[in-house]
Amino acid sequence: MRKVEGKGKTKSRGKTKGKQLRGATSKGNTNGRTLHSLMGPLAGPSVRWFVVTGIVSVMGLALLQVPRLLQQFPITEVKMEEALQFVDQASLQSVMSFHTDLRNKGNYFSINLGALRNDIQALPWVESVDVRKIWPDQLHLAVEERVAIAIWQDYQLISHKGDLFKPEQMLATTTLPRLYGPKDRERYVMDNFHQMAKVLRRTQLSITELRLAKRLVWKLKLNNQIEVMIDKDQSVEKLLKFVDFYAQLMERRDTSVDKKIAKVDLRYSNGIAVTWDDV
Repeated sequence: MRKVEGKGKTKSRGKTKGKQLRGATSKGNTNGRTLHSLMGPLAGPSVRWFVVTGIVSVMGLALLQVPRLLQQFPITEVKMEEALQFVDQASLQSVMSFHTDLRNKGNYFSINLGALRNDIQALPWVESVDVRKIWPDQLHLAVEERVAIAIWQDYQLISHKGDLFKPEQMLATTTLPRLYGPKDRERYVMDNFHQMAKVLRRTQLSITELRLAKRLVWKLKLNNQIEVMIDKDQSVEKLLKFVDFYAQLMERRDTSVDKKIAKVDLRYSNGIAVTWDDV
């Protein structure tokens, strides 16, 4: 019986300790439940949504202030690397005004340099352009102008690279040679012009007008008013014959001899036909 009692006591003590432990736990949970009861409302879905909404609102207000902040960095000065001779200043100013307008996001940070470069490049006299920003409010432009070396069909110009372009206004007075020919043959005419001009340079003669007529006949007008006709076959070699002939005349030291020549026909394989001016 003692053994049973001992076991009973032992169980009783265990139960007492268990009750004490459960009581301690319950007491500890009382504080935990009190803290949870305080934090519960803050951890709810509505509060989390309120916090997220607040953050988004603050970010939105910040974004709304960005345009106002960017207006504090307008482009106020444009520097040109070199003075321009032929580019139309009004057209260039119009392009610059559009791209530096704050209403078109033309501030220092958001200006579209690529679009600005393309619009300047589209101006007739512009060969190439480089645009860069200089802190805090400047743009630097380096513009290379086209070099016109001839007039094509009276209303267009040919650049030193062989490109056709049409300026806003044709040059009023110019010593540029005038070239004429069929459509889409400007490069062919230009190449022959260069070859013929090089040959004539030996006698200080130059071409003021070159025309590619029907059946590919070249008609030249020189700076001394002599008209020259050459066919397409061996045109450069035949022009060399004229240069030799003209040089022989000049060796006679008759300075007026060139004025007596009106026309020269080089379409013959073995000779030159000369028409003299009666005046």
